[in-house]
Amino acid sequence: MYFYIFFVVYLANNFSNGLIFKTNPLDKNKELFKSALPGLKNYFNSNIIDKNGMKLEELAEILMGFNFIQKIPHEIVKESFVEIVGDKDGLMNFDQFKMLATILIRRYEKCIEHQFNAFSNKTDKMTLEKLVKALEIFNIVYTEKSLIILMNHFEGRGAQFISMKAFRNIFGYLFYKKIDATKDGNLDDISILH
Repeated sequence: MYFYIFFVVYLANNFSNGLIFKTNPLDKNKELFKSALPGLKNYFNSNIIDKNGMKLEELAEILMGFNFIQKIPHEIVKESFVEIVGDKDGLMNFDQFKMLATILIRRYEKCIEHQFNAFSNKTDKMTLEKLVKALEIFNIVYTEKSLIILMNHFEGRGAQFISMKAFRNIFGYLFYKKIDATKDGNLDDISILH
């Protein structure tokens, strides 16, 4: 039991610096903003045992934590690793990790965008009711009152609908709140905008 708690805290600490960013880290060309690189570098360094690079097993373990967004089968992870590194027993350096992480971030961001489109009927307007349902898909559950506060914060006072940008900001904000609550062990009291 204690190992499990340690493992969850370890993952929470690492995810908060990693592949999921508070806002979309991709520019209009679907490349990482330069401002996202220090966080990604820190994430890479905190997830390797050998200072010379990342092992396949370390990469696979990281990606399992993002199954709530999109599950990537182990064989695909292995194939991607071998394609980039050249050998399943090799070590991935940061530049190789950045290349793969950019591809994965594109996939994760596309999944988030897909959820928005599915629940907004492909318009740029999502209702509160649909927001609740879209977040439930990602196991992110909050009261309507809390989500109204976030809608007003990210879309504007009195917002009845939210745009994709506001949805992504709400998703990122709640993801980080969930991680912080996991780190603190206080899952019953996740305050909004504090």
